[in-house]
Amino acid sequence: MASTAEHLVARSDPDLLQRLIATAEQAGIPSAQSWCEHNLGQLINADVGAGSTIATVHAYAAAVRQTAVDALPPLPGRDPAAVTDTHLRAAVDALTVPNPT
Repeated sequence: MASTAEHLVARSDPDLLQRLIATAEQAGIPSAQSWCEHNLGQLINADVGAGSTIATVHAYAAAVRQTAVDALPPLPGRDPAAVTDTHLRAAVDALTVPNPT
C-alpha cells in the first residue's frame, strides 16, 4: 500500500491524470475527464496486479528517476566549480572597473 505522501504525489501528477483520461476515453467511458477526476483516488489505489497499485508503481518509478537526477551534476548556474566566483567577479569588474586608456 502506498503511503499518503506517495498517494499525494501520484494524485498530483498531471501527466498521469492525462493518461488515465485517455485510457478512459479509449474504454468508451462517457465524460471521461470528469469520471477520472471524480474517481482519481480509487483509480490510483486499485489493484493493478501482483498487489501493486498505480500509486505504488508511480512511487517506484519516481524513486528510480530521482536516483538518476541525483547522479547528474548541478545546473551550471548553481555549480561553483563550473561557473566560478572568479568568473562572476571578472564579469562584474568588466562592467564596473574603469579601463585605463
